[in-house]
Parts: sequence; C-alpha cells; structure tokens
Amino acid sequence: FLNNEPWMDFHTLQSGHGRWAMNWLMIEQAYTMKPTVPVIDLESSYPGFRHGRPPTTATDDDARRAGYWAVFAGAAGHTYGHHSIWQMHSPNHPGIAGPKAFWFEALDAPSAKQMGYLRKLIESRPFLTQRPDLSLLAFEQERPWEMCLALRGDGYVLVYTPTGRTLDIQLGKLSGVKVETSWFNPRTGAATAIGEFENKGGRRFDPPGEEQSGNDWVLVLESQ
Repeated sequence: FLNNEPWMDFHTLQSGHGRWAMNWLMIEQAYTMKPTVPVIDLESSYPGFRHGRPPTTATDDDARRAGYWAVFAGAAGHTYGHHSIWQMHSPNHPGIAGPKAFWFEALDAPSAKQMGYLRKLIESRPFLTQRPDLSLLAFEQERPWEMCLALRGDGYVLVYTPTGRTLDIQLGKLSGVKVETSWFNPRTGAATAIGEFENKGGRRFDPPGEEQSGNDWVLVLESQ
C-alpha cells in the first residue's frame, strides 16, 4: 500500500502460523514490486504453536521451510520465532495457547540451530549477487505448498526442495564449461558431493531419502 512513499526503506510482513503458510508467495509479491526494496518475513511458523483451519501444530520442519522459502524467494533475511520463546514461558509464567516447553529449553530446538545452517549457506557465497530464478527449474509445479525455489548468484545456483522431490535442472545458465554439484542438508548443515557435469542441457537430480514433507534439500551447482 505504501510502496512509493519516500520514507519507505524496506518491507516487512507476518506470513502467519499455519503449518502451510506459503510465505514465499508474499515475499515474491513484495520483491517484485517497483521500486524494489528489501523485504523480510518478521513472523512465520513458530514451532509448537497450534493454528489454522483445521488446526495443526507447527513443527521444526515448518519453521525451517519458512526460512528457506523466504530467503530463496528473495528476502533480505529472515526472523525465526518459537511458541515457547516469544512469551518467555517458564515455571513462573503460565503459558498462552499451550506451549510444551519452557523458553530456555526451546533455545535448543532443532529449527533454532538450523537457522544458523541457512545463514552459513547463504553467506558462503557472494550474497549480494543472488537473485531468484525459476527459469532454472525444468519441471511444472502444481502444488504451491510444496514449492521448489532457486537462487542464482555469481558462479553458483542454489535450488531448494521442501520435500526432496526429483529436480530437473536446466544447465547452461551459469558461466563455465562444467558445473560441480552437491547436496546441502538443511537439517544438519552437511554437504555431500554429487559430481561434475557438462554445463549444458537438462539433468535430473534425485535427493536422498523418500519424497515427503520435512525431507528438504538444497542442490548446489558451481561453475568450473
């Protein structure tokens, strides 16, 4: 509503707490507005919070997906939250809306640590050259709640799948004769080499594990 105001330096949004709040859609909308300014999702799915219709309890997988969806859709960063932490739930402070852990226990939630893996991945390569680029994905996407997203930067491509689906990638978008490929595991922060391929044509990449919610992966391609 206020995109053209001279005092508007950046956008923020609250994507919401449902398990399938598709914040990539909101980030994409803000990112593509003119003039373009930075955008950040300040409140997404909080692990432990029961919300939505029908009501579901958000998990660490939901919170992690929200972070990757936001950044891969073009966000300048991401804000992580936990249902037990925002209200500082403790033995002396009764919880609101049924938190299952105390705030000091939730500090060690898997998704809290996993936000660090996301930051490490993004900052490991020239961050300011990153741009969303869905033209790299050579397959149709009919389920927005399972959306795969891609970032292209100076000499590299990152492709995120929230379910571990097979990825058909259109090579040749990067410079160089060959590309070095690997899998990045958002749950552990570990990288596993796949191999080197000619940088042309289409190629299929099948992530480890079965295709299902929470089996998210990042395909990494780097110019050689």
